[in-house]
Amino acid sequence: MAVSWTEILLQLDLPGVGIILSALICFLLVMQWAGAKLRWGSSTITGLLVGFVLLTSLFVAIEILSGERAAIVPRIVKQRIVAVCCGYVFLLVVLDGNPTEELLN
Repeated sequence: MAVSWTEILLQLDLPGVGIILSALICFLLVMQWAGAKLRWGSSTITGLLVGFVLLTSLFVAIEILSGERAAIVPRIVKQRIVAVCCGYVFLLVVLDGNPTEELLN
C-alpha cells in the first residue's frame, strides 16, 4: 500500500512546527535580551512576550484542530499520567531542579 506525498506532508504538521519554533525563538530572545541588553519594560521585550503568548495559543489551537495528525496528539496529552509527568518536570525546571538528577536520587 503506497502512501501519497500529500499524506506524508500532512503527517509532518508543518504549520504546527513552524508556529512553535517561532514562539520558542520569541521566548529565547526575551530570555537573552531582557535585563542585560534591554529593560524588561521596553517595547521590544513586551512585543516579544506578547508574540510568544499569541504564537503558543495559535499552536495549541492548531494541534487541537489537527487531531490525530498533530505533532502533539491531544488524545495522548489528555491521559492523566502524561499530564502529571509533564507538570512534575515543569515544576522541577521552574524551581531550578534537574529532572534527571531528581529521578536518580
